[in-house]
Amino acid sequence: MQTQIALRVFTDHPKGGNPCLVTLNADNFSEAQMKEIAANFGHECAFLFKADPEENCDFSLRFFLPLEETEMCGHATLAALWALKDQGRISAGNYRIGTKSGVIDTRIGTDGSLAFSQPNVFSETLDPEKKSRILSSLKITENELANGEIINACTSRMKTLVPLQSTMILNSLSPDFDQVKEICMEIGSTGLYPYCRSEQDTMFHARQFPRSAGYPEDAATGIAASALAGVLKQTGVINSHRRITVLQGEAMGNPSRLDVDFEESTEGGTGYWILGQCIKIGET
Repeated sequence: MQTQIALRVFTDHPKGGNPCLVTLNADNFSEAQMKEIAANFGHECAFLFKADPEENCDFSLRFFLPLEETEMCGHATLAALWALKDQGRISAGNYRIGTKSGVIDTRIGTDGSLAFSQPNVFSETLDPEKKSRILSSLKITENELANGEIINACTSRMKTLVPLQSTMILNSLSPDFDQVKEICMEIGSTGLYPYCRSEQDTMFHARQFPRSAGYPEDAATGIAASALAGVLKQTGVINSHRRITVLQGEAMGNPSRLDVDFEESTEGGTGYWILGQCIKIGET
């Protein structure tokens, strides 16, 4: 019997967070069925499968957007953890979850906190021509950038980081979504992630405009938050030992909060733990 639980993830308010539908015991679902469920739900969906013996993990997940499958989805991973705990299948502890982007380390704290890990960031600065087209897609000028750089950054999926001068500029964005899709396809990005720093030096505000998700904006994007944290560390904007907080979804009326912790590895690299809360909104 399949159990489906609908949640809001990375919530900072009862109406905040990113919606996600988790289907437990999905081993007998076809790809067509999963696509149909995601299309009907209208947001990301996570489907839980028995662990692949070759992956040395506890569970396996597949993620579907309304328009396509995606290799990794942070908030859907947290939603699956919450659902498993809610159903009494796991308790506080560490778990390894297989995804199409690789095995992800996750954990549930004794306080109920949820977290998933991401590897060190890869980043590259985009050239002036591509930067100009991104600015055009967002309908802003270079004067509205906080600095001159727009950066492609990836932990699991490529995101395009666009630093802005203020929350006023950020919240007033009204992109040309056809241009957003076109430039994202060209630069290999899964979404534009404009952001700005708040008055608190470890807090940032952000929005995400996905390339082709089936909806125009995300209320919370864990993979983008980890990419942002990595670039902020690389560029010396923040101290790598300090947690950062990303507030997202405010312009949508769905305030969300994502916390990112840094973890230094013995090889000298940096990984990230992305933390968030969930609220259950339905079950069938």
